[in-house]
Amino acid sequence: MAVKRLNPASVEVSAPTPPVARAWLIAVGVFSLTFLLVGLLYAQTAAAGLSWRSGGEDGGDLATALALGGVPHPTGYPLYLLAGRFLLGLSDDPARVLNLASALWGAIAAGLFGSLTYRLSRLLLPAWLPPDSPKLPPSYIPVLAAIAGLATGLGLAVAPLVWSQAVIAEVYSFNLMLMGATLLALVGLWQAPASRRGGRLALLGAVGGLAVGHHRTALFTLMAGGVLILVVWRQERVRPFRLLHLPLAMLLMGLGIFLPYLYLVLRGGATPASNWSDVGPTNLAGLQRHFLGSDYGYLVLAAPLGQSLARLAAAVGMLVGQFGPVGLGLGWLGLVVLGLNRAGRPWLALSLSGLGLHTFWAAIYAAENSEIYLLPVFGLWAVLIGLGLGWLSLLLLSGLPGFFQAGLFQKNSPLVTLVLTLVVGLGLPLLGLLSHYAELDASRDRGAETWARATLDAAPPAALVLSSSDATSFALWYVHYARGSRPDLAVVETRLLGQEWYRRNLHRLYPDLQFDPTRTLSADELQKANPTRPALLIPNPRRVARRQL
Repeated sequence: MAVKRLNPASVEVSAPTPPVARAWLIAVGVFSLTFLLVGLLYAQTAAAGLSWRSGGEDGGDLATALALGGVPHPTGYPLYLLAGRFLLGLSDDPARVLNLASALWGAIAAGLFGSLTYRLSRLLLPAWLPPDSPKLPPSYIPVLAAIAGLATGLGLAVAPLVWSQAVIAEVYSFNLMLMGATLLALVGLWQAPASRRGGRLALLGAVGGLAVGHHRTALFTLMAGGVLILVVWRQERVRPFRLLHLPLAMLLMGLGIFLPYLYLVLRGGATPASNWSDVGPTNLAGLQRHFLGSDYGYLVLAAPLGQSLARLAAAVGMLVGQFGPVGLGLGWLGLVVLGLNRAGRPWLALSLSGLGLHTFWAAIYAAENSEIYLLPVFGLWAVLIGLGLGWLSLLLLSGLPGFFQAGLFQKNSPLVTLVLTLVVGLGLPLLGLLSHYAELDASRDRGAETWARATLDAAPPAALVLSSSDATSFALWYVHYARGSRPDLAVVETRLLGQEWYRRNLHRLYPDLQFDPTRTLSADELQKANPTRPALLIPNPRRVARRQL
């Protein structure tokens, strides 16, 4: 008795799908080729050191935490730090290590999204093939799926915002990689026989938990995955998995979310110099606040309604900037054709819900660089581009003999179509590469570190260095704490003086400073309490960043 699958193709096809072993081999090939090409590009253009470009102000805090085993700003990103520690041998400069790590995570993300599109195309293209189409060689469907996968992975990699985050010390390439892994696990559940769905659900729970533990916006991807499962359940009238499988999946998800935070508890208890919130075994309330990112909760819905609506409109325009007009058109085509056949509607539901949720969050979260939260949108759109390209090529393959009646095209039309598909699929990423390379090449950029070192070198002996922005404070922390520059100075982030945990940490780092760590104080009061220390006020970070970039 055949095992019923969640979404069997309902259309008899002329070209059978490849055997499972060969399909996996092709998927690995798509991943490997994409990873290799993108990895070489990102490694070549990764920033030489600590950089402020592309909104990378947090890089100094992350690199300091990596170097000292510290606790960075909320939400802490322990999985990101643990992964980075495995790569510390790449360079003696922790910022450079994180730049190269971002390149690695970005290349893996591109490969995962390419493999995802290949698997979806292999599933959906046969269902899209018209019943009266001419018989095609068995290899054509997997070849089209592989080209679609390469187009997705490479196109996503050269999208300017994606590329910009893959060459600096930031957490978003890692986030995109975990999103790709989550979506692949979801497709594995979708395609699995009933006897294997328990294991696939457990895998989805574990990977999804790691993704949510790293960045809370991964919840939107899991919610979109839940929509896909509900649509499949309604279509097939078959329960997607046994309820007995759910507790294990939820347990693994909880472990994936919370287990990495034991690292922050252990490191916070060791009181490193970079110790945001004094997270440790004796301060579990602080750990909870850190995990939830409560310090940034005020940014949710903080923007005026008109500004949020303008951001929604700008998100659509950014698709053109990332993928070009052709990419925008192919993505819309992918959305349309997903609804043409029953087999594609679960992924249509996931795409629409995922695009909507992530775009809505980017619109209502009033952070300065909130467009960075559109990276998952670009990942989903790149998949739609690959699906649209695959469907268009399939249409030409099934209709070309009716278009061309003369010898050369009639004889070789399938091959001509495959070549054209390859040219379009690889030509669009190549155009993006050539268009944005000069702008996004950061291989000589260490502007933030250079500025911070020059600032500290120019400071008077035993000075109070007073900073009040992420860009300047984190860069100074990195050079002062992680690189050991000017130990005679006291670097103070004035915005944090109202936090008791910061005053305690400051008193521990600079015990000769005169102030009461149990009492709130201002920067002026700190200066008056330490008259023998000259004060150095750091200038406006926007002017500093513009001068360095």
